[in-house]
Amino acid sequence: MAYVIIVEFRAKPDRVEAFAELIDRHAHNSRTLEDGCLAFDVCQDPEDPARFVLYEAYRDQVVHARHLEMASYQRSGPRRRTSSCPGPRARCPTGATC
Repeated sequence: MAYVIIVEFRAKPDRVEAFAELIDRHAHNSRTLEDGCLAFDVCQDPEDPARFVLYEAYRDQVVHARHLEMASYQRSGPRRRTSSCPGPRARCPTGATC
């Protein structure tokens, strides 16, 4: 059975486009470069463009833990934090906060 997480982010009003580009690039890298990443979908709410929901599926929890240690994830962290914050219903395993 796959290990699935769903994370919600709110882009800061002046950073919506920058966040969209950052998270799309990160999702692409995760899907194509990480063995065991089964899916990484980025959904942007058409009625609230600042709201993003990420659907991530990994072969198992070990693969997800390895994802969090990847250089691409670590590099995107500071930019992600300056562009967004976890949404109100986010379940983010990293414990990220605004």
